[in-house]
Amino acid sequence: MSTVASAGQPGSSSMGPAAGTGIAPQRGGHLHLTGIIAVWRRQLSSLLGNPLGYIFILAFVLATAASIYFFQSDKFYARNISDLGPLLPIMPWLLVVLLPALAMGAWATERDQGTEELLLTLPLSILDALLGKFLAVCSYFTIALLCSLSNVAALAVLGDPDAGLVVANYVGWWLAGMAFASLGLFASVIVSLPTIAFVLGMVLCGFAMLFASLGSWFDPFNRGVVPLGHVVVALAVIGGGLGASVLALASRRWRPGSGARVWAQVLSLAFGLILAVNVALIVGKFGAYADVSVEGQSSLSKTSLVLLKSIDEPVTITAYISKELPADMQLKAKEVEDKLSAVERASTRIKLKVKHPEDALDPAGSEATREFGMKTRQVLSDDAAGREQKDVFCGAAISCAGKTQVIEYFDPGLSVEYEVVRAVRAVVAGKKHVLGLAQTDLEMNGSFDFQSGGMVPEWEIVKEWKKQYEIRPVNLDSDVAADVEVLVVPQPSSLTQPQLEHLHDYIWNGRPTLLLEDPLPLMSQKAELIPSKPKKSPNQSPYGNMGNDDASAPKKGDIKPLWKALGLDYDENQMVWSDYIPSHQFRKLKQMPRAFVWIDRERVKGKDGETGASAGITSLLLPFAGSIGIAADKRPDLTVTPLIKGMAGYPWGMVSLQDVATFDYTGRMNLNPDPKIRSTGDQQNPPTYAVEITGTIAAAFPEPDPKSAPEAKAGESGPPAPERKPGVPSPKPVHVILVADSDFVSEIFFQLYRNQGGQFSDDDKRFLSNLRNVQFAGNVVDQLFNDKDYLDLRTRRPERRPLKRIEEEYRKTQDELRKATEQDEEDAEKQIARINLDFQRQMQKIEESEDDDAAKADKRATANEIGSRNVEIEISRVNQMREKNEAAAKSNQRQAIAGVERYVSALAIGIPSVLLALLVVIVWTKRLVGERSHVPAARKRVA
Repeated sequence: MSTVASAGQPGSSSMGPAAGTGIAPQRGGHLHLTGIIAVWRRQLSSLLGNPLGYIFILAFVLATAASIYFFQSDKFYARNISDLGPLLPIMPWLLVVLLPALAMGAWATERDQGTEELLLTLPLSILDALLGKFLAVCSYFTIALLCSLSNVAALAVLGDPDAGLVVANYVGWWLAGMAFASLGLFASVIVSLPTIAFVLGMVLCGFAMLFASLGSWFDPFNRGVVPLGHVVVALAVIGGGLGASVLALASRRWRPGSGARVWAQVLSLAFGLILAVNVALIVGKFGAYADVSVEGQSSLSKTSLVLLKSIDEPVTITAYISKELPADMQLKAKEVEDKLSAVERASTRIKLKVKHPEDALDPAGSEATREFGMKTRQVLSDDAAGREQKDVFCGAAISCAGKTQVIEYFDPGLSVEYEVVRAVRAVVAGKKHVLGLAQTDLEMNGSFDFQSGGMVPEWEIVKEWKKQYEIRPVNLDSDVAADVEVLVVPQPSSLTQPQLEHLHDYIWNGRPTLLLEDPLPLMSQKAELIPSKPKKSPNQSPYGNMGNDDASAPKKGDIKPLWKALGLDYDENQMVWSDYIPSHQFRKLKQMPRAFVWIDRERVKGKDGETGASAGITSLLLPFAGSIGIAADKRPDLTVTPLIKGMAGYPWGMVSLQDVATFDYTGRMNLNPDPKIRSTGDQQNPPTYAVEITGTIAAAFPEPDPKSAPEAKAGESGPPAPERKPGVPSPKPVHVILVADSDFVSEIFFQLYRNQGGQFSDDDKRFLSNLRNVQFAGNVVDQLFNDKDYLDLRTRRPERRPLKRIEEEYRKTQDELRKATEQDEEDAEKQIARINLDFQRQMQKIEESEDDDAAKADKRATANEIGSRNVEIEISRVNQMREKNEAAAKSNQRQAIAGVERYVSALAIGIPSVLLALLVVIVWTKRLVGERSHVPAARKRVA
């Protein structure tokens, strides 16, 4: 073996780590690229040639796959989200183990084998040698990290993950791995045994990981953001680890009288670390980051930037976020602070103050309560002492020129960006637009209920609208005031005929209107709100009318002519049932009514033309909603645009009121969660739940006809009034939005966003908070006002990315289960009908017989007993058969879904195993060829 020539270092032997590399003598203190590459190649070859390294990589990759598809498989598939969520809290700790394992022998082996001094006598600096070894460990770690992409490949088979989010996850892990590699290398430098270096490296990386967790270092990467400040922090740790390693090796050469040199090296390292920390803080202050997620959810939208840059008045934002928050709220608080900082950076006219009160009685908490009327919110907190309720602040007050908007609490399900930008615009803008709220039997704006003797509280959606508009109660007993710009009418079928005609006049004159017509207003618990039920008189007993109509009660008007005039075919007494439920958790709930309609517009994106009101509305829940059709005789100049349609490819149909609910003598409603199916619709043509109507309508009720105005006669003071008649075209284009449900904006959806009392698990909360019912209610009103500023901003939330492969398998097997159940029910009905027919024939024979009355009565009783027994036996047999078929269908469903899960798990394990096997073959083949090429001809075996 050849020796390496070392200037001024006699005795260098071929035993050196860089032997045979041809490193030329180097002078000066600069980095020597040739030497770094030589050390890097040798160290990487050593790692690639060690079977233990492959075992570490395989164990690492299998641990990541098992964290998703094995140990947390139930949780992963129940989440129904195609992301690496289950791996996020585990991966950093796997790196804490992997990197010290890869770096433990980088320098400790040199000391253990006695080659350290030889390495340090080579013509390269200590930093060159350390950089070469550090880059080799990082290269091997990068190979391991690339092998773990098999998890992403398996994920892509299941669904459509956010590629940018995955990239951000891996960038964060790669930077953390580089930092841990520097600490592992430092541990390898200061001890002589690799095993001890491994343990010490894990301790150092564990402390670094603890600080990273306390500082939420990984959180931005988990949200698809690569912050420059966090990158600088990682580079600072890398620099600190390498600098400490250099200092440790250099300290072995310190001699008496070299104090100045020692202090220079120590101070240089300290100065470098302090500089790196300050740079990180400065960069973090300015918020430089790259949002690499596909949807860009962690940065302000272009709409927000335009709105904020147009502000010409000074605005002060004072945020109050409690110092001590439960663990599940800390990420939300971090999101709030990040968004508020981004809002401040977007405009020079905005000043942000963030205060962290300890409780409602300290100076900051007292200021929030006294100055802005802000209240704490009770949330559940779990700690070592147990579960308890905590009062916390997580809100903001936005002030400008004496006007203040208070966001009492940033609910988890609502967009922070939208809430803040809307509040800023509200305090800067002038007078609010007027939104009229019609007074109907569905009292959304609150009132006193004489029957119960208590107040009916104002709906939360009305409070939400008040943040943006001036809400004006409207009594439809008379014409609507001219300053009402948009009118909201909940449950118009409850109006009297005169009130309906005033509503018709408002619509016919081209004034924008939102109609919420619900076949079964479930949340209000008032039977008289059901379209087919009569109204109650004001003095009627709260226990109902005992089944009798009250003659003194006002009568409901006929709303059918209004639907016809609007070009609609809408039976407000029919409800939709659907088999589509997007969440695995809720599929297991037998009490989940079929008439709870779930909408997931991601599946039909691009199929239906989206208008402003429905843009971004991807997930909805409509309890007991109706189906809106387009009338065949609709006027050609009238346009009816579907806003929300059901899920294509899933069974659905219509049910009537008597199928889903029964009423006792007090009027109390009892729901049937599994109503009898009476009709089935076309799966490829799902029902429509919301429409937008524009164009010219023909008057449903008498309206003035300008064409029929008589000529003025001599002596009359003014022109005669035109004749009023139905069918008159509207003088202006109408603008109406009809939603076949009112419960979709009820209080329960605000409770879902807030999760007060902690009644939902993390997975349930994550799924339910993605419902965009409240956002859709805001969008339809904005659309009627022709205010498009918030349409995209309000619904700007991460797109739900389900496990489509599982969803599709479930849909297929659920359809088979439905068909089998329907066939069993049909067979049972036929068999029972046959038994009843036989019974009727037998009874007829008895009546036609010549027996006396006593004998006939005995035969009738016997026949009746036998017939009843036969019916019971048949019903029991059919039920048993149905249960058996249903169990078999469910078993097939479970096996089909389990087959997909096994296939994905095999991919997650098989891909990295094959890649590592190929890498082993390539490395060992290359080594074998290299060794054979250096064998002298005299020593080669002759065949």
